Amino acid sequence: YYETNPSAEIVTQQTVDGSYNKGYLQSLGGSKVKIDLDDLSQFIERGEQIVINEASIVFSTDESTVDKEKYPLPPSLLLSIPALDAMGNPTKNSQGFADFGSSWYGGVRLDGSSEYKFRFTRYLQELITEYNASGKNDFHGFFLSVPTASPIRPDRAVLNTDVTAKEVKVYISYTKLN
Repeated sequence: YYETNPSAEIVTQQTVDGSYNKGYLQSLGGSKVKIDLDDLSQFIERGEQIVINEASIVFSTDESTVDKEKYPLPPSLLLSIPALDAMGNPTKNSQGFADFGSSWYGGVRLDGSSEYKFRFTRYLQELITEYNASGKNDFHGFFLSVPTASPIRPDRAVLNTDVTAKEVKVYISYTKLN
């Protein structure tokens, strides 16, 4: 049994809602990070008739925190969406989405880098179609975690999540319909 004292920054993130410049992910049933993307919500609410060709999000890690011997970067991460309660409100539980599990989905660390890329094309198209039909935006952000398929490795990642430095990158390619 081994116990450590978490840093003040981690304690603050656990107890105070808000935006932070770092996101901490850990395997072994550790932690997950909630990713809110206001610009993506605004994109959904434009109300345009469009077809999403590709939508992806790229997360980079803080390389100064990587200790390849003690705590290597996870070979992959898991991007999921908040599960909804009976009233349709987001919860702290997560669920996969349509692109989940396919090789198209991604989540594997990009070769020779400290970045992870996920595709959520089908999910974004569903959100836009639903918004255009009902006026309701069902996008409630993402959760990012280390997959539980690797519960015995002490992998961890410290993500650069500073929105002003544009460390989280969202790419959307689409076609407008007439």
